[in-house]
Amino acid sequence: ATPYRKGQVLHSVFAAAQFNDANAAAAEWAELGDAVQAAQDAIEDLDFDLVQVADGTVTGLGDSAVDEVFVFTGTDATGSATIADFSGNDVLFVGNGYVLGADSDSATIGIQGGNNAALEVFFTQSGADVVVSIETSEFGSNAATPEFQAITLTGVTVDQLTFDANTGFVNVA
Repeated sequence: ATPYRKGQVLHSVFAAAQFNDANAAAAEWAELGDAVQAAQDAIEDLDFDLVQVADGTVTGLGDSAVDEVFVFTGTDATGSATIADFSGNDVLFVGNGYVLGADSDSATIGIQGGNNAALEVFFTQSGADVVVSIETSEFGSNAATPEFQAITLTGVTVDQLTFDANTGFVNVA
């Protein structure tokens, strides 16, 4: 009977450790949720609507009378989204640690060149819209398969946009 009892004790200790780890993760998750809500409240207190953008088209937005903070939340190496009527005080949060890249040959399809040691954001005119290409790896513009999240902003041209590397925001100049 003794070996069976020791096994039960060991199993109980293991289960208690897993329970403790799960509780810690749940508490951290709750804290992150609270931080997200606090950030959303702060943005809304500044009279902006917070819009999360993942792959696909953002619909029902782009009201030029409403200022919006678009936060791109795509996590794949590649992807795309469209934001309709990017105008006024709208901003797109790209993230921290990015620099504005330059396409060394804008006549060629795709982005040519770039800095392999930096995460870059590129603006490319596409008809009446602008594609904001956000590298997902530091060599993304030179990878065999380009590693970008591409966000199309309708209603703007490249010369109307600015990128602030200190804040990570793309906005209309």
